Amino acid sequence: MTQSFTPYLYELVTCDSRDVLCHVVEWGTPRRKGNQTFWDYLTKEKGYLTKDLKGVFTHTEREKLKTSGIRDYNVSLLCQCIQYGCEGLAGPKDPRWTEIPDTLEFCVLKLKEFTNDFMHEEFTVDDHEAFLAKVEVLRNLLNIILRKASVVYNVDITRMLKELNKNINDITRKPLNRDNISRLNHEKLWQHVYTSGKLELKEKYQEMSVIRPVRNLLDDSLKVNFRVDKIFTRMLIKEESAPSFEYVDYENLLKCIENKESQKDNVILLLDGPAGVGKTTLTRKMISDWASERSSMENLTKFHMAILTECRNKDISSLEDLLSTLMPKVSNELPDNNLVKYIANRKILFIVDGLDELNPSSDKVLQQIMNLGKSLDVTVICTTRPNRVKDFERRLPDSFAIMHMKVTGIDGSRREEFVRNYSRALDDEGQRDISGLIQYLTRKESLLQDHWNLPFNLALVTILWFLDPDAVNKMTTATELFIKTHELSQKKLKQRLLDHKKEGGLDSKRVSEKVDTFLKKLSKEALNNHYRDDTVLSSASVERLNDVCKSLQLPNAEVLGSFLIHAVSLTDKTEKYSFPHKGLQDFLSALHIKENLISYDMDFSRIIQGIRTTLLCNVPSNASAHILEVIRKKLQELEWNVSDSSLTIYSVLENTVKEAQKHDANEHNVAKLDLEKCQNIFIHLTGLLYHRGKSLKEDRCAELVSLLKDSGIRDRTQWLSLLSEVKCDETVSKCIAQAMDLKEIEISDSQVTAYASVLRHARPSHVEVDISGDPQDVPRLQDLLSAIEATDWKTDLRFRHDFRYMRGRSSVLDERLKEFFGR
Repeated sequence: MTQSFTPYLYELVTCDSRDVLCHVVEWGTPRRKGNQTFWDYLTKEKGYLTKDLKGVFTHTEREKLKTSGIRDYNVSLLCQCIQYGCEGLAGPKDPRWTEIPDTLEFCVLKLKEFTNDFMHEEFTVDDHEAFLAKVEVLRNLLNIILRKASVVYNVDITRMLKELNKNINDITRKPLNRDNISRLNHEKLWQHVYTSGKLELKEKYQEMSVIRPVRNLLDDSLKVNFRVDKIFTRMLIKEESAPSFEYVDYENLLKCIENKESQKDNVILLLDGPAGVGKTTLTRKMISDWASERSSMENLTKFHMAILTECRNKDISSLEDLLSTLMPKVSNELPDNNLVKYIANRKILFIVDGLDELNPSSDKVLQQIMNLGKSLDVTVICTTRPNRVKDFERRLPDSFAIMHMKVTGIDGSRREEFVRNYSRALDDEGQRDISGLIQYLTRKESLLQDHWNLPFNLALVTILWFLDPDAVNKMTTATELFIKTHELSQKKLKQRLLDHKKEGGLDSKRVSEKVDTFLKKLSKEALNNHYRDDTVLSSASVERLNDVCKSLQLPNAEVLGSFLIHAVSLTDKTEKYSFPHKGLQDFLSALHIKENLISYDMDFSRIIQGIRTTLLCNVPSNASAHILEVIRKKLQELEWNVSDSSLTIYSVLENTVKEAQKHDANEHNVAKLDLEKCQNIFIHLTGLLYHRGKSLKEDRCAELVSLLKDSGIRDRTQWLSLLSEVKCDETVSKCIAQAMDLKEIEISDSQVTAYASVLRHARPSHVEVDISGDPQDVPRLQDLLSAIEATDWKTDLRFRHDFRYMRGRSSVLDERLKEFFGR
């Protein structure tokens, strides 16, 4: 059996090397008082700021500097103490440390490198010859360090050199005690987790960095998977406390964290933004960059490990489970399968995606991550929708400082870049002509529509363009985009069902009725699962949808796959379905509320089927089709008339959550009604009720606006954003105007459309209209001026473009302004 000499070299590395470096530290810090901690020395005598040292020393190292003497430091920490604390040496970033071999600085880092290579098993000493060769390398380094230090600090090292070399000679001959072997084995386990675990983590992140777009919309001819690097486009990210014009680049996010002035050891960066703004894509970009080690984000690769957790995941209920799931091979190789203790003393970045989707299981994981901040060096980046920011800030542990930033989407100047990246990823051959889509998105009125800042909306419209360009050109709001997308999914499914062998005997109307019935059940399940904060459908939900397909004699895989995607669980291998995106789930939930509001107390499909059966027996087919169409329209009118005086929106919510709770009797995560989490649903509902084509009663409008307020839409900016996202019923606009409290108003180009909807219902004391661009490119500007013209408000009008380019040019406003000033 071959003898291993590793334990012997371990003793030389940990004991003799440490002794030599301790001498250098003592000689190089003459101003350090006898009982002064090295941390106090660095901050008080050397003048380092705490934030600077956080980037150099881990949390564990900082604690050791504050509480222990240098004899308790390991080689790596001692080398850093020499680099940042010793006088008479070059600054930490000077090339003498890395590029000039004949210096004390270079030799100190070479010793650190030798130690790390040994600990990371970059070389082995399983035979006597290899052992002696490495001993001589180490002996030479230690001798040189002592000699060069003696010159710098003018000390006599004759006795030290003699003792050092005697110790080295002695250790090559004596047996090692059991404690040293045990310490070595422990060190090797830590290094194994770091090296092998890091590699396994990178492999896992390479898989997770593949973006899967709305696959249910895509034809087989279109690719459905592509890497996040291929489509990532720079987003607008603004620090909450910064002036409005200051944005932070993706590349500088971590740098901002490190530069934050705080007395606390750890920082949480909270990134909030609406659904579809690209928060999850940001997290995928981070893990992709960390895994590739070619990150454009400054300082990302300095983290020893980056740990991603998704709050929507219900299968993982502890940090230990999470780490074991991300690094299963390494976890199985540990004696206790507990990876958590082996990541201590490492620089860790935790990436937490979707705080707004926290469930009891993921909440435990988050709490354990926060608890690590009491003893470890961790940085946390969290994403959330805006409605969960205040709740999270309230529960933040004292050991963390918070930095709050908002993700607002993709700037108008970069929309073309995103769409081109996305279309190339979808169409590898580059044969599709997207010039019309580019023209649509870059036309001047489109640039004023905020919903095109959202990457998810841009992804949807790109896919929609590939499949139905004519549908795109007529859209002006986000709600219309979701409606068109949903209609396209239905159209494609209905065509496949008509072509399906088993469904060959059905006509298109019968297929449409079946699909409509299924979609009512699907939208109900969307809301049920929303109450549980889950985009992944529960097993019971999937079972109910399969039962619906069975009763309608529809192929369940075909139908479910048209609106849902297969969800891949890290732990549970059973088949699951999820909504392609939380925004689509919100849209379907809003559809369910709308359907409830217009549903009459009868089974519409059953009535139609009964009439159809009667007509088929007694009436010619052409006449039968005409009669059915007339009856269907009459029933729909009756439904609306009844709905406007019966159910309230809140009662629909109450009824559906109670029904969901019955389904959840055996579930750990019980459905509950949280109006703040329903904000996006209410926004979609606002647009859907407008698109029904009939005015809403005032009490229904008042309730809708009240619910929007309860969901968190309260300040004027939020109302303006809503008005730019959806088309509103006139009565809804009136209620919104009252909620906005419009006393003094300043209107810019991008706000004209929103204000044109509400200004007729306002009584401001002063209105200021400040238009920077060409007036003819600002939608609804004429409507806005008409609303102001008939009033006696104090009004300031500024048309900067016309003022700058007035020479020899008429304006589209000339006639309107003559009337305006002649009032």
